[in-house]
Amino acid sequence: MSLQKKVALSTLLALTAATVSYSTYRRFVARTADAARSVQPVGPVTPLAPAGAAITPNFGVETVKNSRLPGYSAKTVGEAFEGRFEGPRWESVVTPQGQKAVSFHGRVKYTVLKQAGFYIGTWNGVQQGIDNEKLIGDHKRRCVAAAGKTLTPMFDEAIIEPCMAKAYQELVVPVSFQFMMASDQKTVEMTIPDPVFQRFDADHRLRAYRSATLAFIYQ
Repeated sequence: MSLQKKVALSTLLALTAATVSYSTYRRFVARTADAARSVQPVGPVTPLAPAGAAITPNFGVETVKNSRLPGYSAKTVGEAFEGRFEGPRWESVVTPQGQKAVSFHGRVKYTVLKQAGFYIGTWNGVQQGIDNEKLIGDHKRRCVAAAGKTLTPMFDEAIIEPCMAKAYQELVVPVSFQFMMASDQKTVEMTIPDPVFQRFDADHRLRAYRSATLAFIYQ
């Protein structure tokens, strides 16, 4: 076959291939458009809850206040906590994990906690203890000044004992607790007790005792 005929044949084959490819492309576009027109619009999409979030409908302050903690059925949570602490305040909150919770805030006298055996000081780094130690120091300096004395390492504390007793009675400690629905979705549990409720163990180490805390509240 001559060179001229080979060139002509190659050109004819290329044109034929291009025509077939273009035809195939047109059919693909037409089918895609038909499929797109056949898709029906959907309704509004409800956002998913955050990962790990517990969906607990109707869980709130009243649910917690009217519930009874396992092992402490003599009183509702509301009766026990509002009966023990002054200035009770409840609020619904959402945890950083997106879970519903209820927080309780109240106050209790410094002397009441001390008499119940709880440590209120600076050793454990709890803020209420730090704040109260500062207030006690301020009261002590005022009592010493009122007695006309000077505070020294050898100062006789008995001199200002009546004055300090009055100061202790005026001290109050703010507390807070958190409650959530238990995993069974039927009962309420105290998930975060206030860290101020700590006692010394047999080895003289400070520890938080949940049972002692609840016994104090429910007594």
